[in-house]
Amino acid sequence: MSSYCRKNNWSTRNETLLNQIINLELTAAHIYTAMAAHFSSDRHYWPGLAKFFKDSSSKENEEAAGSIRYQTIRGGTVELDQIERPSFDESSTEHSIMLQAITYTLELTQSIYCSYTPSHTSSDPDRSDDIQLNDFLKEQQKGRLSVMYDLGCMLSQIAAIGNDGFGLWTFDQKLLR
Repeated sequence: MSSYCRKNNWSTRNETLLNQIINLELTAAHIYTAMAAHFSSDRHYWPGLAKFFKDSSSKENEEAAGSIRYQTIRGGTVELDQIERPSFDESSTEHSIMLQAITYTLELTQSIYCSYTPSHTSSDPDRSDDIQLNDFLKEQQKGRLSVMYDLGCMLSQIAAIGNDGFGLWTFDQKLLR
């Protein structure tokens, strides 16, 4: 059965694009939940980092819920993909687990940011002419920019700290505030 509200104002291409974004946001939320649990365990107890990832997971879930709502308002069908179990490389001694986690988070955030770009870049031949979708994605993209900046600042600080246990502990305590 087709949507009553679609009425030729929502293309299949836009629907597919938004479903990809929804799935990326939900995957990020799932990974951040797993990371929050990981850093809450007695093996890698970093309560500040656990709180950071718990908050990040909540934000991603909110973003996904907003995208799902937009998809349904436009008459699209939400299609969710299977989310794979995240894995962590704890064997690296060159970089702290904290540096690895934040680096991974920045890479994931950048991939979500890039998923917004194709629909409204004027040089892209597949550019969407859907003004409302472009506005929606531009707003989403703005929020990602500040998150990427904050993650980059965190990475700079953690890289400067290195594997110094007390420095990492101090940084983690700062995240609790």
